[in-house]
Amino acid sequence: MLKKKVLIAYPYWGRGGAEVATMWLIDALKHEYRVTLITRGGFDLDELNNVAGTSLSVDEFNIYGLPFKKILSRNKLGLLWHALFLRICRNIAHGYDVCITGSRVINWGRKAIHILSDVEWKEELAARYGVGIVTPKGRLYGIYKWLAKIIEGCSKHDISDDVFIANSKWTARISDVFINLPAEVVYPPVTVIPCTTAFGDRKNGFLYLGRISPEKKLETAIDILSQVRKSVPYLEFHIAGVFDDGDYSRQITKMCENHSWITLHGGVYGTGKVDLLNRYRYFINARDCEPFGISTAEMIMAGMLPFVVNDGGQTEIVDDIRLRFNSNEEAVWKISELISQPDICAQIQEELRSKMERFSALNFSRNILKTIKIAEDNLQ
Repeated sequence: MLKKKVLIAYPYWGRGGAEVATMWLIDALKHEYRVTLITRGGFDLDELNNVAGTSLSVDEFNIYGLPFKKILSRNKLGLLWHALFLRICRNIAHGYDVCITGSRVINWGRKAIHILSDVEWKEELAARYGVGIVTPKGRLYGIYKWLAKIIEGCSKHDISDDVFIANSKWTARISDVFINLPAEVVYPPVTVIPCTTAFGDRKNGFLYLGRISPEKKLETAIDILSQVRKSVPYLEFHIAGVFDDGDYSRQITKMCENHSWITLHGGVYGTGKVDLLNRYRYFINARDCEPFGISTAEMIMAGMLPFVVNDGGQTEIVDDIRLRFNSNEEAVWKISELISQPDICAQIQEELRSKMERFSALNFSRNILKTIKIAEDNLQ
């Protein structure tokens, strides 16, 4: 019996959590389906296997050979090339049994499956939570967008009838108002970070590791820890992430210039990342609309204790209310109270780490395969 054909679209590959999930998605489907990936660029199999912890080989799935590949992979005039990519996806969709958007949403011109890893899939949600790319104004940009719409073309298909899979109950809940079938929830795979240093042997400092972008609210984290230092003056804060030439990176760099207790590490990977996550006791994420929080789960696996906003998908990872805050004032109080009791902190951390198996790649693979097989009935 011939296997059904699945087409997975992931426009441009970075090296984040959504890319890791899509690599494991391919891995989960490769035995049951004939898998084809269509992408604009950024796909390096060896590098992505290393990032995701997968071991995919070139003979286990196909990559759709895009026409105009060189221009599609360019970042300049990216809106036009992305529009062409979307048109190609729609033109070839009917040659496959199942079409899956690896992250966010694509109008395939037919019923499809979409995996939601953030709030930016819907303009209304992006605006509500203040995330997404700030687009320029003016006549020239209006013409640019108009050209992209012409290239993409239009489809009569209503994507609200499609099947949606969300990366957390929170993402599903805020998305359900825009779709006709409730989104299924499949937690993404979290890379296992070995815990090599006991909690009590770590430095009494905080770490942030992730994107350096406005929605992460690093300025809020700095303000909170500045207040905590009034009672714990030896506390350090280490920020690891790629600082680009954008306004936000410059803002955070300037904020940190006069604080000797803050260290900027830049991007850290591989053994450097493992070492950093095993050096400090605490992690803070001040984002209030985190769709899931892969880095939070990684920190817990590595033996760290997280403090997070009492909102978003992180609350499904950090189920101890002592580690969640609703305001800066509450954060300062809770952090100051807990870090003065390292034995209690170690106990809470161990309890959290014991629950991380539910976010394993194995669980993701089983759940995503099961969900997609059930979803096929709704794609007819």
